[in-house]
Amino acid sequence: MEIKFDFRFLKNLLVNIWRRLINPKALMNTKSILKLPLQREILGPCHSFQGYITGNETVWLFDNTAYQSAEGNWMAEFVVVVFSQDIPLGMASIFLDIAQKKGLADTSESIAIIQDRLSSWLRDVLPGRVVKINFGHQNHLSTSPGGASGISCDLYNLPDFGNGTIVSSKANVPSGTDGLLEMKTLYAGPEGWGLISDIDDTIKVTQTDHPLGFMIETFIATATPIEGMPKLYADIAKLITPFSPFFYVSSSPYNLYPFLSKYRMFPGWIKLIMIRKATSFLGRKPRNTPERFNEAFEGVEKDHWFVFETPDECDMIIKKAIMVSRN
Repeated sequence: MEIKFDFRFLKNLLVNIWRRLINPKALMNTKSILKLPLQREILGPCHSFQGYITGNETVWLFDNTAYQSAEGNWMAEFVVVVFSQDIPLGMASIFLDIAQKKGLADTSESIAIIQDRLSSWLRDVLPGRVVKINFGHQNHLSTSPGGASGISCDLYNLPDFGNGTIVSSKANVPSGTDGLLEMKTLYAGPEGWGLISDIDDTIKVTQTDHPLGFMIETFIATATPIEGMPKLYADIAKLITPFSPFFYVSSSPYNLYPFLSKYRMFPGWIKLIMIRKATSFLGRKPRNTPERFNEAFEGVEKDHWFVFETPDECDMIIKKAIMVSRN
């Protein structure tokens, strides 16, 4: 009962803070903790605040996968996000105060970890930024101006480096800019195996159904893998081809269902679906019923999806499926 109360208290607090932030009067208040970048986010992409990166901004380049078009040309989508390095006044201390009162931050080390992990949640996004990328350290790309969420998504034709090649790229930014300034592009051919994997409580302990457990695993604890899963994924990588793409999605499994459902439009695309049955956190019973899984995978062949508890079970099923596909 106490856990539920704590979770509702935190949720209501965050909602109230956000309501104060988006109050129209706050936009005109020069003393408001709402900074100009966040005002631009609320106002939308139709603004004149466009330009290149400066030394007091944060840039994230996301790894991507190159694929071949119907004409045989290599292409890839480049996703870039830009933030301010500044954190709105008072925001970090609010979250830190909550953590200390709940006993989650009782040492200087844990406080430092919380502050570091909160920073990317609290920084304002910067719309309209253009990022220059040195692709393969020889080809120069420029992103389109970021939208209202500070994100640029651009599709580029790429040089032919060949199936299985991994090309490194780097953001061309001024001194002082921080973030994820390097990325990798995997060239993956049109045929073969690929893997799409959930992260939370599939390969990493997150306790997504436990309010305080989720906070501890996300903001304080060192990332802990699910026992046996690192070896399983290493074995899978050896079993399929070295250049097979692995996609990791940070979402609870039930949020992946709509995403996976798109593959049903193309018979034969889904070769195997494995669902790890988590048994160590609150709310597991209603989520682990056979009826729920049957409903989620309606329309997918019964011999194409399986529920497992241990990596050994998963390993045997995967090996069998791959052997069948090669015969």
